[in-house]
Amino acid sequence: DMGSGVSLATEASEILDERACCLIGDWVPTAESVTAEAELMNEMGGPAIAAHGANFSCAPAGGGWTLSFHGDGTGQVDWAGSTNRCTTTGPGGGAVQVITRNGKTGFNWTIIDRGAGRAEYTENSVMWTYTMFLGPASITTTNADAGPSISSNGFAYQCTDTELSIQGIYGVNHREATYTRFGMPPAPTE
Repeated sequence: DMGSGVSLATEASEILDERACCLIGDWVPTAESVTAEAELMNEMGGPAIAAHGANFSCAPAGGGWTLSFHGDGTGQVDWAGSTNRCTTTGPGGGAVQVITRNGKTGFNWTIIDRGAGRAEYTENSVMWTYTMFLGPASITTTNADAGPSISSNGFAYQCTDTELSIQGIYGVNHREATYTRFGMPPAPTE
């Protein structure tokens, strides 16, 4: 309980210090994390397109996501129109692709040790929408996210009351994985 009115499930019977409690709440990505998400797309598509003599670049274009940890041991990543806009230009012209992610990846979480936890995935309703613009024409397709390839995995984190750095939660980028608190945890009860 640690005086906060919130209990954490742990894999050992030990009481973990209050640093574990700092996870509880809603977290939004920093501007650096949003930019890093687009940069990962650049790295996936850029080399193949460059091999054919064209240029490829992606940048954030709106929306976002929230990473939440609840005191009951549940959590989720809520994708709310997280959008990147990718542009391909080459000798023959160009194209724009807008990629949007919506939906939720749910998980149960436990703390294993200070700075280390485990996520067991319970839900994945994430959908990807791709819109390709070629001149005045556009084509839109929507596909379900494949979901995590394993049912659970470990994650590493460091947090304060206002900042979180985390690695290992399915779907969120592993580079610049930094967040700021969106909602404060419940006030301690006497």
